[in-house]
Amino acid sequence: MKISKYFYIISINILLTIVLFIIVDLCSNLFHDVKISYILEKIEIRQNYLISLEKQSGKVNKIFSGIALHPYFGWINVPNKKFNEIDTVLNRIDPYHNTYSTNNWGFPSSFDYPYIRQPDDFLVFILGGSVAAYFGIVEGSHFVKKLKEIGIKKSIKLINLASFGYKQPQQLNVFLHAIVSGMKPDLVINIDGFNEIGLGYSNKVHYSMNPVYPSGHHWFSNIFELSNELGSRKDIVKLLANKYSLNEMELRLYKYLTKFSGSNIVRIVLLTIYDYMKVQEAKIEESISIKASSSSNITKNFYSSVYQSDTNFHSSCEYLVSIWRNSVNLIDNVCDKMGCFFVEVAQPTFSYKYSKDVLTANEKSSFSHGTWDQGIKSCYGILEKDIGIMKTKGLNTLNLIRVFKSINSDIFVDQVHFNKKGYDIFSNKIIDYLSLRIDHIKNTK
Repeated sequence: MKISKYFYIISINILLTIVLFIIVDLCSNLFHDVKISYILEKIEIRQNYLISLEKQSGKVNKIFSGIALHPYFGWINVPNKKFNEIDTVLNRIDPYHNTYSTNNWGFPSSFDYPYIRQPDDFLVFILGGSVAAYFGIVEGSHFVKKLKEIGIKKSIKLINLASFGYKQPQQLNVFLHAIVSGMKPDLVINIDGFNEIGLGYSNKVHYSMNPVYPSGHHWFSNIFELSNELGSRKDIVKLLANKYSLNEMELRLYKYLTKFSGSNIVRIVLLTIYDYMKVQEAKIEESISIKASSSSNITKNFYSSVYQSDTNFHSSCEYLVSIWRNSVNLIDNVCDKMGCFFVEVAQPTFSYKYSKDVLTANEKSSFSHGTWDQGIKSCYGILEKDIGIMKTKGLNTLNLIRVFKSINSDIFVDQVHFNKKGYDIFSNKIIDYLSLRIDHIKNTK
């Protein structure tokens, strides 16, 4: 009797279970196709989003792949890297010398710094921005050859300490860093002028920064995003990797869902797992949002500190020129104490109307308006006048602002950079200047 009662209860439970499965099956059939389609659609949307994000990240990485932060200089090229990709400006300057390598300090050089001086060495420092950096790359071997021809018989080592976007006092900082690191130059050539005025003016007008700071155009457009977001960006990359893993699991779930399309029980289990994964994905996205928000706060704090700490600065031409003048005088004073020869070379720019009388069609087509252009037009004449004053006070200055004035052919590839022909002319003018002072240069201690 008891057995039959238990059997009856078990039978009823089994029957109810079967009925439940049938009901679930009937109900699930109503939304099964819609549910699967919905899941697939969401997976594809996320997949496309991640692919898009990856491509965008690749572009960002490409922009920043050549840049590294430096505690004193602001930024440098990535150290110990061969830049195989063609430099677009350098390619316009000289298509045959459109790649270069950096050393351990991130400067264009075939040897590391600090260079260990040998008894027969003659060290030449090149300071400045991109025009000076390209000078070392494009004219380096030619310049060394010409130095030998005018009387430098020692083993000449060109120490390229120039980099793109540098303006005073960055050159001063680089120079002092090299000296403190143990390198003693025999000859120091500083090529500048454009960045100090053009980018300094842009700092105040466009970025509300003190012109004494490094170029806001370079700092905020490139370096600042890298410096403050890269730390969180690494974490975000890890989070995105986890998100990719979830994405792959979702795709595998979809395969199982289609494989077991006849089993609603399996589908229920898989959909439960899917819902759990969605919760995890939401947590990951929240973490990414927090990281991004954190980097934004750092950015905001940096902006605030720059603005609030310098409320009395101005963009007057005299202030811009004074930053350049004071930095140049300090370099000259250090060189004088060390017994090395220093020359300040002022560079041309076709934004300054006296640099070149006739601009070719190619030169005009390369022109781009910017706040730096207005700064040059307003203030470069004052810098040129100041060069003459510094010369009368005994500082070795070479004014090459008008070196291309009477040339009617293509010289400039943009407002400030010039082609190989221009660099040859520029280089030869420096050699001519040094040749008249060769005895003094050779007698440096």
